[in-house]
Amino acid sequence: MKSKLFVVLFFFINMSFICNLLYGQTLPERPSNYYDQDAGSAENPFLIANLANLRWLTTADYYWGDVNQHGERVGFHFLQTADIDAEESKEWNFGHGAGTIGYVSGVLMPFRGLYDGNGFIISNLYQGYLEMETYLNSYSTSALFGYTVGAVIKNVRLENIVINIVADRPINAFGGLIGLAGNTSVFNCYVTGNIFITKMIPAYSFSLGGLVGVLSNSTIENSYFNGNIVIDAVETTYGALIGAAFNSIIDNCYVASSQPFENINALIGRIGVNPNTQNFTSIKNILWDKEATGVLKFANEVLDDDATLENNYGLTTSEMKTKSTYVNNSWDFVNIWQIDSDINNGYPFIQSAPPPKDLKGTIEKNTYTVILEWEKPFLFPAGYNVYRDEKLLTTMPIEETIFFEYEVPVGEHIYSVYAVYSSGISNPTSVIVKVDPVSEVDKVDLLRTEIIGNFPNPFNPETTILFSLEKTGIVIFEVFNIRGQKVKTLINESMNAGHHQVIWNGTDDFGRNVSSGIYFYRINAGSESLTRRMLLLK
Repeated sequence: MKSKLFVVLFFFINMSFICNLLYGQTLPERPSNYYDQDAGSAENPFLIANLANLRWLTTADYYWGDVNQHGERVGFHFLQTADIDAEESKEWNFGHGAGTIGYVSGVLMPFRGLYDGNGFIISNLYQGYLEMETYLNSYSTSALFGYTVGAVIKNVRLENIVINIVADRPINAFGGLIGLAGNTSVFNCYVTGNIFITKMIPAYSFSLGGLVGVLSNSTIENSYFNGNIVIDAVETTYGALIGAAFNSIIDNCYVASSQPFENINALIGRIGVNPNTQNFTSIKNILWDKEATGVLKFANEVLDDDATLENNYGLTTSEMKTKSTYVNNSWDFVNIWQIDSDINNGYPFIQSAPPPKDLKGTIEKNTYTVILEWEKPFLFPAGYNVYRDEKLLTTMPIEETIFFEYEVPVGEHIYSVYAVYSSGISNPTSVIVKVDPVSEVDKVDLLRTEIIGNFPNPFNPETTILFSLEKTGIVIFEVFNIRGQKVKTLINESMNAGHHQVIWNGTDDFGRNVSSGIYFYRINAGSESLTRRMLLLK
């Protein structure tokens, strides 16, 4: 029996591969950093840069989760780095579509990792099961993630998806983003498109949601579904946003549509398992367009007597397209959300270029040095531009979330930091810093030998290194490559106590340009020896 099964699987896999070649379909391709020693780690996530990489992920079930040295099931990290058009996916797998990342079948194969869409779009993804009970016999499905456990899904943007299910087989969870989510965190995601489901087995109860089918011990924040759902039967566990939710947190989400849903009469199908089971579900600040969707109820069934349900409203289309509606419900329209009548049909959308967060400006005591610090936004910017009084201070975007400016003029200044993305530049985050006069006595008393930093970093072609000296004396300032070989001597002379700066233009002692990479600079002054790192990018 096993040998027959192997032959069938071998035939199917090879026929699929041959069809891909004959019809010119995109074949799975490993990420460009696949062979890096630390690939898939938090520091070096697998890069999903094109359709071939995405198809690899839908088939590479080993990379959905792994077992570490302690026997704990853990997952890999993935980072999307470009928009991906998946129009071709409707031809994959003999017309059945893309296949999901993670599934429930004869064995449990959940996705346990972290997928960061990084604000890039996956468009025209197709998922279809067409009257084939045995094909991809999964019990949960979606446009992208079928089954997740202990996963983090963030910044994923699915546009114009199509889920087309015409099947007489048991499927217990459908969702636009995730079919079945367990112990999963979802942040800043959205789905637009169409979900069509017909001809299901009546004896099997299943859950359907525009965003997630079943949500268990999980969290969803700042996400939305703006699409169409057509289904041929009415069940209590159908929801415009979530099919069934228990022991979960849902906050700041909404549902909208261009036309009324068919046989979807509640935002959430079922909350809780049964009245006798203790649950800790919290659902707050959830809004839906009751006019556009035709959904009039918040939930079909609430079986969780302990559930916290606050500020959840069905609103008119006009109210749903008004910014104050959301601001009054504590939605963040500075760092996450935006609204524009020309974008997303006038409904709120998640920012593509969010600004830096929580900018703070301080002055190093008894000096004219201003220190700026901020937090990263929820997307990965290429770097940051820093301005003082509308004057650009960074010759190229810096990666650090800290910036020093030396010898700032006395007075009140406005500092602004912009995040730089491939899609554009964010709005600024600004802070006012007042610089007061410093006496010469105070400046001398506070001096110490230290490296303040180099700016910009990374840099090309030159960077300015700031440092201070506690005492007058001989100073040796050198640059080394990553192998520890000296590249250039920047200073070898006596210098006075005080604040100083030196410029390195990316050349060696012979005036030759050095290659891109990591370099170290070291200062030796008296008994002090200090080293810092910098990155030259060309």
